[in-house]
Amino acid sequence: MAVPHEIYVRFLASKGLNELSKVNEALGAISLPPIDQKALESQLAALDAVLPSGVSEQIEKKDFKEDFLQWMEVLDLRELWLAEKPWQDPDIRPAVKLIFDVHQDTVLRKTLNSLLIKGMKAKDLAQTLGAKFATLLKEEHVDLYSKVFFNPARMARADWRQYLRLVPDTEARAYAIALSEPLDVLKIELELPSKVSVSETLQWLLSKSYSKARTFMEINTPEANREAREWIEQVVKLTDKYEKYRSGDQDDFAKNLQMEFHFIDTPFEEPDGDLLKEVADRLKNKVLAEDEAKEPTADKDPIFEQAGEE
Repeated sequence: MAVPHEIYVRFLASKGLNELSKVNEALGAISLPPIDQKALESQLAALDAVLPSGVSEQIEKKDFKEDFLQWMEVLDLRELWLAEKPWQDPDIRPAVKLIFDVHQDTVLRKTLNSLLIKGMKAKDLAQTLGAKFATLLKEEHVDLYSKVFFNPARMARADWRQYLRLVPDTEARAYAIALSEPLDVLKIELELPSKVSVSETLQWLLSKSYSKARTFMEINTPEANREAREWIEQVVKLTDKYEKYRSGDQDDFAKNLQMEFHFIDTPFEEPDGDLLKEVADRLKNKVLAEDEAKEPTADKDPIFEQAGEE
């Protein structure tokens, strides 16, 4: 069975953990589901196929050389090893610690994993988580977390069926919804802001009720007939409500559309020539009056006053 945290299993194998019990103990320490022997052997085989004997000896002896990180990059493990001794890179270590901390908050992890299943982009996902959980996760952290701990692309439908049996019920329910329902339905389950269409919801309930009614009608037993009558009653009620909401949506759309065309077709009133001439004359007279007020007169000019006194 494939698991979405295969890269982390590979990392544990690269640290020298080659026994299933020890690997599952390490997975359990951060609340990750256990794996089977086949999954572990697959990762051990990947190491054997890639690593030269000299690098395998470094893992056994815990004596790492300069070329070790180059081979870890080939195995997609470079970031995780940069957070380990002897490197403990100050640039990458906080990011690795941050993605490990996700496992300390089960609600955050469930939300993050569910949205990853739904294929939400890392940038949008980081914003969504930041708004709800006030987390420090950024786009690059979401990408790293998905790569190491939860990559849905590694899973087939059969793998999901087995995987959901290994996780807690609350997580299994959220992942199942993510695999089968639209994004807005998943957001409601995760208590995230979402847009709900009443008419679409009623349509979904109507189709499910109709299916239930048909199923019980085909059984044709007294108990099934009673169930069928109740579901038929629900179908009638939901049909009436659905038609009302659908017609209401159509009426609102028609009104909005009509208003838009009304404003487009309505001509804008423009002033006629006489009104424009009147406004122009007023402005001209106003400008002339202001200019005359600024010019000095003979009565007020001090030169003329002095001449008068002489």
